[in-house]
Parts: sequence; structure tokens; C-alpha cells
Amino acid sequence: MAITKRQVSLLHVAKSKLCLDDEAYRNILQNTAGVTTSTALTPKKFEMVLQHFKRLGFQQAKSTGKRLGYRPGMATPEQVDYIKSLWHTYATKADDRSLDRWLHHSFGVSSLRFADRAIAGKAIIALKNMTRRK
Repeated sequence: MAITKRQVSLLHVAKSKLCLDDEAYRNILQNTAGVTTSTALTPKKFEMVLQHFKRLGFQQAKSTGKRLGYRPGMATPEQVDYIKSLWHTYATKADDRSLDRWLHHSFGVSSLRFADRAIAGKAIIALKNMTRRK
């Protein structure tokens, strides 16, 4: 059974973060798992290679919650992050539920994940004004 595309991507991120060239990367794959390409790894061998990269100093990023990726027509990830940061600056009880309630009351959108780019832009302007007045 082969590993997923996400796991292959993680290995390539580790390769990049550790500044490994192709030859060094393939040597690690060969010496650690007995393969020369990441797509030939099994889940068990993937874990072995990942542990080796961690011993070399690679630190896997921890997720801080749900991150909405790029979605055509919808709020960009940058807009979403900016709205959340403005909300945390403004609100005394700053959590996602209170933000969603404000968005629903102000813009008729039940959650930030349903906001399109136009609504996100309006929310940013409104939040900037609200924090300035506060």
C-alpha cells in the first residue's frame, strides 16, 4: 500500500526545510527505507523516514485549527485570518461562535466559512472602524 499525496508533500517540505539536495534526499530514502523515491514508500517506511527527518531537525507544523484554503469566489485565507485577528482585537469574548453571530447579524452570513470576498471586505472595513472607535 502506497502513501498519500499529502504524505509525499510532507516529505518534500521536510527536504526543503532541511536544505537537502536530491542526492542527499534519495540517500536518506535508500538508507532508511530501502527505496529511491517517496512514492514507493509504505506507511510504515514513511514513518521511519519522517522520524529520521525529525532527528535531523525537521519540525512538523502544528495546526491551530481549521484553515479554509483558497476557494474560488469565497473569502481568501488571508481575509479570513485578518477578520479573525481584528475580531480578537475588538471583542471581549473573542471566539469563533461570537464572530459567527456578529457576521450573521451584520451581513446575513451564518459563518465566516460562508463569506464571499465582497462580504469579507465589508467585514474587514467594519471591524477596522469598530476597533478604531473602541
